[in-house]
Amino acid sequence: MKIIVKATRILAGVALVVMVVTGLQLGPGAQATITTVNVKIIDFKFQPSLTKVVIGVNNTVTWTNDGLEAHTVTANGGSFDSGVINAGGQFTRTFTTVGTFGYHCALHPTMTGSVVVISSTSSTSFPWAGVRPVRN
Repeated sequence: MKIIVKATRILAGVALVVMVVTGLQLGPGAQATITTVNVKIIDFKFQPSLTKVVIGVNNTVTWTNDGLEAHTVTANGGSFDSGVINAGGQFTRTFTTVGTFGYHCALHPTMTGSVVVISSTSSTSFPWAGVRPVRN
């Protein structure tokens, strides 16, 4: 009986951690809290260079150019392109398809990053394990 009680407590704790990590709220009729993930463009780098999002929870990414030089956010496969983002400017994209989307700055091709998009119904509790940025 003690083992069952301990296992139940552990599972309840894990469920609470998953809810907090994914932004889910407790209570009847609760809905996911939708948030935007922010990426800074500064010193010729995307920070962070690897961005992880969950569809329906935080699948909108905003890139903000906090540097002095103009940059772009251009998908490696051409599926999106910000155009030139001047100092202080922003570009926002909402991802609706699961996958890994590599991107770069068309003005400075050594600047690269990736957005990893997973489904909110993913069976993996920690889907980021072992995920690495896409390289050109």
